[in-house]
Amino acid sequence: MNDRIPCLRVKDWDARFESSRSREYKLKGQTYMPNKQGLGYNRIMKSKDGCAIYGAWCAVVNLLSRMEKPRCGFLTDNGRSDGIPFTASDISDLTLVSVSIIEKMLVLCRSQTVGWLEVAYINGSAVPLSTAAQCPFPSPLPLQEPLPLQEPLPCAKAPKKSYGEFQRVLLTDDEYKKLIEKHGESRGLKAIEILDQYIASKGAKYDSHYATMKTGSWVWDRVDSVQKQSSTIPLSFQERETERKRRLREVAANCGKESNEHME
Repeated sequence: MNDRIPCLRVKDWDARFESSRSREYKLKGQTYMPNKQGLGYNRIMKSKDGCAIYGAWCAVVNLLSRMEKPRCGFLTDNGRSDGIPFTASDISDLTLVSVSIIEKMLVLCRSQTVGWLEVAYINGSAVPLSTAAQCPFPSPLPLQEPLPLQEPLPCAKAPKKSYGEFQRVLLTDDEYKKLIEKHGESRGLKAIEILDQYIASKGAKYDSHYATMKTGSWVWDRVDSVQKQSSTIPLSFQERETERKRRLREVAANCGKESNEHME
């Protein structure tokens, strides 16, 4: 058997996943993860099963961070060069991520397009023969093409319907439902009517009619103003005439009552 066998190692583990304090801990209770989203992250997320592959990567980092110090980022049972290399099946059993996703992650993360994993050689004499034979990266290391990157599919937009007398207000079913639920049917329809008339008369253009009718916009100020005016509108002629006759009857009744009292 070769004295040196290939193994994967997280590139720059000490600089990226340890701190001056964590290096002193025999066992860590938390994982340090860089929050920079560089080309490697973007290429993973654009690939097929990108979210699952990135989740597998995080699971492996979490696994290696639980090793005893000194932690060196080797994919072995102790995280160091003197440990027993993990197979994809081992990593799957320890992280509960499917073997197929683990294998895709190992291929993609060690590719030149991402470069988060690198090949390192460890002392084969410390590894049992049966384990070395199962090593997922036998010598010579097979050259595999990186997984093809796929452009994310554009999100399908919900269709919008026309509302109002002039059919100028455009809302999706969900936007219309939210509008009515939040403001009530009467106020919601009045807001649509006001915005519809304004767009038709002024030729105004808005990127989103739903956003234009969000709480605090001028539309609701206009709705409040219209509803306030409607509560103070003077009575119609018929209503005034009915009220006048009612008052005359009251006066006549009162006069008749007073005459009767004087006669008595």
